[in-house]
Amino acid sequence: MSGKECFTLAGLVKKSGVSRPSCQYYIVLGLIPNAGKNERGWTLYDNESIRATRLAKELTSSGFQTSEIKEIYNKLNTKIVENKFLSMPIEDFKRWLRSKGIDIKH
Repeated sequence: MSGKECFTLAGLVKKSGVSRPSCQYYIVLGLIPNAGKNERGWTLYDNESIRATRLAKELTSSGFQTSEIKEIYNKLNTKIVENKFLSMPIEDFKRWLRSKGIDIKH
């Protein structure tokens, strides 16, 4: 945790622009990585957490199921996925995911 900015759930909500209930849902599903705990035992988040939260929101808004997002996150780097998602039409993105062995149902 040293050297990088970390914050609590409230900070994650504020910095990601994603609602608290959505953030909590993504956390419960294991989609959002954390950066450890502070001295009070509170879970901390970092910039990778923000990236994963925003991307999860964008993917769900585009019709991806959370099970698909979890598979994407487990197999691929979120920065690469984000770059691909933002740089191509959704159908091309789905084809790219399938080429990486991700089972997309829609």
